[in-house]
Amino acid sequence: MTPTRKLDLVRSASAAGAGRRRGHTPGDGHLANDQGIALVSVIMLVAFLIILGVFGTRSAQLELRIAGNDLLAQKALAVAEAGLLHGFALLKTSSNFDNELSDNGTGGTLTALGSVTTVAGTKYRFRPYGGSDGYYVRVVDNYDETSGPNDAARDSDRTVKIISRGQVQGAERIVEATGGVGPLFPDALFGREYVNVNGSATIDSFDSRNGAYNVATRLSNGDTRSNGAITVSSEAMIYGSAMSTTTVNAPPGTITGRIIVPGPSWNPPSVPACGPPYHPNTDGITTTGNASYNPATGDLRATSGSITLAARSYCFRSINLSGHATFAVSGAVTISLTGVSDLSGGVVMNPSGIAGNLLVYSSYAGGGDGFRLKGGADAYVAIYAPDACVALTGGPDLFGAIVSRCFANNGSADIHYDESLRRIRLGEILLSNWHEVRGG
Repeated sequence: MTPTRKLDLVRSASAAGAGRRRGHTPGDGHLANDQGIALVSVIMLVAFLIILGVFGTRSAQLELRIAGNDLLAQKALAVAEAGLLHGFALLKTSSNFDNELSDNGTGGTLTALGSVTTVAGTKYRFRPYGGSDGYYVRVVDNYDETSGPNDAARDSDRTVKIISRGQVQGAERIVEATGGVGPLFPDALFGREYVNVNGSATIDSFDSRNGAYNVATRLSNGDTRSNGAITVSSEAMIYGSAMSTTTVNAPPGTITGRIIVPGPSWNPPSVPACGPPYHPNTDGITTTGNASYNPATGDLRATSGSITLAARSYCFRSINLSGHATFAVSGAVTISLTGVSDLSGGVVMNPSGIAGNLLVYSSYAGGGDGFRLKGGADAYVAIYAPDACVALTGGPDLFGAIVSRCFANNGSADIHYDESLRRIRLGEILLSNWHEVRGG
């Protein structure tokens, strides 16, 4: 070994010893690199968690904001519904909806709701819950006139629309409903238990407000309805729909409108008994021939001759005609009956040509036919006997409508539904057709 080689070995050993003394070992460069990578990973993970936390916080804030807006919207809807019910409660005390339609739908009983406020150019009655929060209520006409332009300030069918705006902290919901009394005669024929249309009878409609019935211009709203079966003979014809909760037995082509089975049931309210005591005297009653009235029993009868009633309301137990006697009215007459009546042996005359001018209400609820009559050229009459069976005999026409427990035409009598009868209402004012107009 040369002196130079020895010196290199000594230097190498010395360097290795010095390295050990300073804490270094072979491969320490790789360890340093691993530690740096771990540090960077930790920093990146922390940054990711921070970003994730910020995103989560913002999402939570957005969710809270959405939930808060939804809560306000729900509160506004509840407030709008409260206004609707408040307006409805006031309408129930009204005697004439013309009053509420006055002052752009804020008059009459609505004055008790609150002060008049204008929103988007429209008047409302306002009931506050603090500041501008609260409900705004008005009524509008339901376009009930059948001819000419609608008069928005006049009600002719005891029905209006109630509009309520609910506002809570900037959120707004608007709801609308119909307030009114349902029609007493919504269809040409109704029999709670059954309806039998026999022979070659025709059921159709017309509107006496537009003139007398004319077969050439007849309408197809002679709707027939029952909670039981509807039976139509092969020669009969219904220009309208047939609705039953059970069955409609009719040959093809005898019903021009829809056949609805099962349809919703209808249970018209019963008629309270008007007496005894009955009509106390002969005031308003004119008789000729063998006709008479007994105030003690409430029986009005004629075996010949005639009976004529002046315009007013009457309470009788019964009316009975025979021997071709005539029964006539000289104006708008309302008759309430408590017992069995039979007018089929005579002629019914209402020369006004308006079925609403001869209204017959029967509270009879016993067996057999509670009311019998025969049609005729002037037989314009509407019969409301929801707890009695009604029979129509003979072949002449009847112009009006019938509500009964059960109905049968024992012949081929045609029935022409007078659509003007829809304006006649009975019972408590109801709220219907509720829907939301707009959400805020």
